[in-house]
Amino acid sequence: MHGTIDNPHRIVVRPLKPFACGMWYWVEYDQLPLIARTRNPEHDACRALVTKGHTGLLETWDGIRPYPLLIIRDIEKAALLTVAENASHGPRVVPFRPFTDNHLRALKLPTWDDEAAA
Repeated sequence: MHGTIDNPHRIVVRPLKPFACGMWYWVEYDQLPLIARTRNPEHDACRALVTKGHTGLLETWDGIRPYPLLIIRDIEKAALLTVAENASHGPRVVPFRPFTDNHLRALKLPTWDDEAAA
């Protein structure tokens, strides 16, 4: 399942809810949910699509404008990247490193329920 110039893979990214560190997004592929909640929709979508055996070109749409907002030429390469931001630097593209369960617990990231209570 290769996305080409004539027939690219297309995702639709919709904003869900802002929070202290940015925005949560919903991602659809082929009019079906692909990712229910993410802060990094394009790279997470690439990883999800590669897992399903897809390769090639990806277009990101918002469901409103008549043109793609972002074109990713190789989803396999983009799946190896993510966006990182911290107190010492703004957003930048860096190599993706999956978190371990222990690392996730140590981060104490806000949950959806924590944000609703605030």
